[in-house]
Amino acid sequence: MKLNPLLFIIALLPIIASAETVEIDGIYYDIIPKAKLAKVIQNPSKYAGIINIPESVTYEGKECRVTSINNEAFYKCSNLTSVTIPNSVTSIGGSAFFGCSNLSSVTIGNNVESIGSQAFYECKKLISVIIPNGVTNISESAFYGCSGLTSVTIPESVISIGNEAFHLCMSLSSITIPNSVTSIGSYAFDQCSSLTSITIPNSVTSIGLRAFYCCHSLSSVTISNNVTCIDTETFSGCDGLISVIIPNSVTFISSKAFNGCSSLKSVTIGNNVTDISEGAFYSCGSLTTITIPNSVAIIRENAFRYCINLKSVSIGSGLTRIADKAFANCSDLEDIYCLAQNVPRSPYGSNTDLFKNSLIEYATLYVPALLIDQYKATDPWSGFGTITALTDDEIDGIEEVHSSQSIVHSEEAICNLAGQKIADGKLPRDINIIRMSDGTTKKVLVK
Repeated sequence: MKLNPLLFIIALLPIIASAETVEIDGIYYDIIPKAKLAKVIQNPSKYAGIINIPESVTYEGKECRVTSINNEAFYKCSNLTSVTIPNSVTSIGGSAFFGCSNLSSVTIGNNVESIGSQAFYECKKLISVIIPNGVTNISESAFYGCSGLTSVTIPESVISIGNEAFHLCMSLSSITIPNSVTSIGSYAFDQCSSLTSITIPNSVTSIGLRAFYCCHSLSSVTISNNVTCIDTETFSGCDGLISVIIPNSVTFISSKAFNGCSSLKSVTIGNNVTDISEGAFYSCGSLTTITIPNSVAIIRENAFRYCINLKSVSIGSGLTRIADKAFANCSDLEDIYCLAQNVPRSPYGSNTDLFKNSLIEYATLYVPALLIDQYKATDPWSGFGTITALTDDEIDGIEEVHSSQSIVHSEEAICNLAGQKIADGKLPRDINIIRMSDGTTKKVLVK
């Protein structure tokens, strides 16, 4: 019978690559003598205390290089306190230190290239981690529940931060995301309640849902100019967040993206956002003004509901649909400028609850002059106490300023649209004309 050489080689591989389990100086290894390699594996009696993994071990007269820590090698070693991983190691397996609840110190060798999922899951006493340059991905749940972790160094080699990577790292107060990172996974920093600020670099193109959910101490965030979507509940519950700029790269603000950001005072919505989804700014109680750019075509249910201090809203010309309760319970509403080219209607056929409990009978609606009769005949827009027409000339070239902004000294006078001069001091919130010293004028929407 003729022997197939390929089948012979395949049959021989397990013999060539077979590992032998040994214990050397208290550490257990799978050793492959032929390859002169060793992998750290589980200790049947659990590791404890301080463990210093050597770069190599000698077995049967051969020096075998320690290159990896196997999956679950230190799984639930609750009495383990410190580990040093040498430069010879290139990979740390999944769940390698899972549940090592007393592990307070870990030194990771400079040549580690991969850290498996749940590698340091719920290592609650771990304080500081330096991830070596060479690691490209921080895997899913790698540091999940490391509630004592205060400092993490992420190198420029990392391109992705996985789902739940730092979920429930409640002591983590700051972190620098390098320019190499292109994606931040879902729940990545969920409930990192001590995190005070975050800069998302321009390399990042995607941020997963609830990535920064309930980061209560987060007061400022800078979002990458290449992010196209603010995902579901990304910043929901960040009740310390004061201001946010949504860049022009974003086209969609997802459901509850900023829900419950009760300290949020300032929001700049980029000029390419087309859709503001359900509850996007629900219960943002400190928000007083909002400008919705011309690019926005639809505002969905509850988008700005319970923004109880919202006084002024400017809606751009692109809006076509606005859903029920979008501005419900905004009891301080005073002025809405709606420049839509057609009266915005609900995608579901009813607008009756659009301004529910918002006391619009005491507010003023400003609309294009050609559409004023349609607004007066369309519920609930017809419910505004005052509906004022804006001519095309008044709408064109309107520039937005805030009433707290000072007027430069070169300007001769500030007038309202009727040409009446307005006294010096705080500007009234309305559309006004600034008459320049050279005789030119410009219109401003004072908010």
